[in-house]
Amino acid sequence: MPEDEYLTIESSAVDKMVVKGSVFSGQAYPVQSQKQAEEKLKEVKEKYFDATHNCYGYVLEKEICKSSDAGEPRGTAGNQILKAIQTKGLNFVLVVVTRYFGGTKLGTSGLSKAYRNSTLNTLNKCKIVKKITMEKLSFSFPLNFYGGVSRIISRFECQIISTDFQDEVQIQTQVRKGLVEEFKNNLTDSTEGKIRFY
Repeated sequence: MPEDEYLTIESSAVDKMVVKGSVFSGQAYPVQSQKQAEEKLKEVKEKYFDATHNCYGYVLEKEICKSSDAGEPRGTAGNQILKAIQTKGLNFVLVVVTRYFGGTKLGTSGLSKAYRNSTLNTLNKCKIVKKITMEKLSFSFPLNFYGGVSRIISRFECQIISTDFQDEVQIQTQVRKGLVEEFKNNLTDSTEGKIRFY
């Protein structure tokens, strides 16, 4: 898979399972940023404030991830959730597993297995989609180059956010991350170097 493509979930999903009386409720959410992940996590903790534990893991990009055991023995919950997300090769995903203790201790291996399986069961309910990382790019150039620039924008399948015709044409667009340099070089050549990126 190209570096600027990634797999994620299309929408949220919930799955419940019971292990020796303890209820494990897995909840998966697509998230776009650490801030959004933390806000969703806060929302879940408030909703399930009476739970014994609200453990979680999220992966944004491959190198940006976080997890918490939320009071469970170290490594038995958050890390298992994180590993399950990574096993599926997913990015921009938050999984929270809410546990209501059922009276029987599961031991560290039992807990690890329960949190991992809860996560996998929840993710198996999700539709997996491939997405492309886009980069926002703004630039301006003289009006007489508009036709050539428009053809390049179309060829690179960019998403135009805004176009403003002033003394110069100002365009804000989204470009596939892996094509940004090639796109900029094409624009520079097409405008004979009379383009400004900002």
